[in-house]
Amino acid sequence: MTAGAGKSRPTYATDRLGALSDGVFAIVLTLLVLDLKIPELPGQFAERQMLADLEGQLPNFLAWLISFILLARFWIVHHAVLATLGRCHTGTIVWNFVVLGLVSLMPFAAGLIGMYEYDPLAISIFAIMLGATGLAIGLLARHAATETHLHRSDQVTDVQWHWKYHARVLPAFAVASILLLAVEEVASLAIWVIEPVAALYGSMRRHR
Repeated sequence: MTAGAGKSRPTYATDRLGALSDGVFAIVLTLLVLDLKIPELPGQFAERQMLADLEGQLPNFLAWLISFILLARFWIVHHAVLATLGRCHTGTIVWNFVVLGLVSLMPFAAGLIGMYEYDPLAISIFAIMLGATGLAIGLLARHAATETHLHRSDQVTDVQWHWKYHARVLPAFAVASILLLAVEEVASLAIWVIEPVAALYGSMRRHR
């Protein structure tokens, strides 16, 4: 699309876009913790039984931890992208809903890990959802980077870096996670803990 064609489209303020997005992220982050259930006490309480019950919660806890960290990071990126935009148009709203739709599925994907305890299919769905959400965030950043006529004059963020990183690295992590299933199920989940470190390293390098 040319700049002239983009300017001819009706535009809107981004306030409601940001408010809706913050609400969805807040609800999803809250729903994630609901899969962490307090074990029911047996007739005769035994510390050994509590430890066994808590150990059974480890898949749920690991899925919650990864989901919370990644979604918190996605929210930070989403905030940076919207901060670049002084206005938005229908295309912006559509891309934002794609992101929010994938974000809203994360409690379901994380719940599969706890329900089926490291089942390869559950982990694959979880990895695909994280990769797809990262890709959608990247494409939203690409939209913000290319629609320069929507930019705020007083706000500059490196949306191009977010676009290139999230559209490439997050799907790559998803593929690596699925491939690791052939070696160790827990490792295929644990690899996601490395992703925020990689993002932080990349962010520090670009600001040098």
